[in-house]
Amino acid sequence: MQSKPSDVQPMLVDHMQRPMLSVQRMSALHQRCQQSLAKAVNQPLSTPFPMYADQLTGMELDSRPTHRLVYFLMLSKLDRLGAVRRLMRALYSPSALYLLHLDLKANASVVQELERMEELRRPNVRVLKTRRLAQFGGFSLFTPLLDAIFSLVEAGLRFDHFVTLGDADLPLRTHDELERFLAQFSGRSFIRIRRMSETASPRALLHRALQNVTVVECGGFGFVSVNQSTPPPLLLRQQPSRHCCLGRSGPINYAASAPVPAREPPGEIFWGTQWAVLALPFCRYLVNSTSATQWLRVLERRLLAHELVLPTLAMHSPFRQSIIDHDLRASVWPSPAVSTGDAHASQPTSEGKGGSEAEPKEEEAAMQKILEPDNAELDAAAGTLDGPAQLNDDAAQALFRSSSLCARTFDAAASPLLNAQWEHWIDAKRGGQAPRE
Repeated sequence: MQSKPSDVQPMLVDHMQRPMLSVQRMSALHQRCQQSLAKAVNQPLSTPFPMYADQLTGMELDSRPTHRLVYFLMLSKLDRLGAVRRLMRALYSPSALYLLHLDLKANASVVQELERMEELRRPNVRVLKTRRLAQFGGFSLFTPLLDAIFSLVEAGLRFDHFVTLGDADLPLRTHDELERFLAQFSGRSFIRIRRMSETASPRALLHRALQNVTVVECGGFGFVSVNQSTPPPLLLRQQPSRHCCLGRSGPINYAASAPVPAREPPGEIFWGTQWAVLALPFCRYLVNSTSATQWLRVLERRLLAHELVLPTLAMHSPFRQSIIDHDLRASVWPSPAVSTGDAHASQPTSEGKGGSEAEPKEEEAAMQKILEPDNAELDAAAGTLDGPAQLNDDAAQALFRSSSLCARTFDAAASPLLNAQWEHWIDAKRGGQAPRE
């Protein structure tokens, strides 16, 4: 008796075309990947996306302010405790709600340290009980945010804005400042939104280069590409030691023959970031809408999905016209912008020739540049994989003059002087002083 196609495990190979089972210490990941593939094979596009609601009972808030904020902090890196202290130092208020997610990869000692933190014993602060395996480059990096919003909506807690924060964020505003600012934009969300055809940005090229790669995530520890047999050219532009992966992600393995159905997007995909400020109506749409569910099922098969979800769902939602295209973050990217040609930009013409004759050829050449970037452009795109550049000690004065909500990427251990300057500056702001900049 022949096995059904879904019962046959496809051969999985690594980036060097070696069978996964022949590579040392890959057997556990191989098993995870096979389990994820088997689950993905027969999963309809309409299957509700699994979201888990924490019972937010026993949380105490001050009487409702004119504008209620919820802060959501994702903890995944080494300086988790420092990130919590910075958040509370700058943005704590008894009238706001604070939800934190700790990556499931964190060991027991980190959990115990968090439990002992004075800042987390406040009645309006809660560490989510549902802990996800969140992986850089994967849709799993976005799922804790869905759980947090779902918890709020299911509990019927009313709020005005939901602010997403990461442990690499350095707050530049106090809660009172942010509350006053956001009260002017009731019902409107701040989400950075970019088109895939944007050509002056290496990050846009990065997303375009990954658009044709369909993946199944292996439980937060790696991926299987189900429509590629070898690494896409972009991954080969990284350091040789990272050809296996997408930046800081787990290994990407390959199974071009895996019977996972394609999930064609029902419209244009946009990119941006998961760092945003979301209004309550959009939050409800995100976790309750059938249209949102279908998009989530499409985007969970993409690399860097966490940068696609909010921009794409926003542009296909009833709230499209009310979205403010900004993430309220200050950041510096490590790679300079490399032009890949803009098919919509006006082009200079040669002297003595009419512009109308040159335009079609120039537009065709520019579009070809988009479709076939050269190695230098791929190098620039790969250079942005790890995200914005790390803030250094020289950044203080520029940051303290910024109008942004926060700056990233920040590491207190790597920038001790900036950390000390920030503590003095934010304490003065919270105390009502106006520190010199």
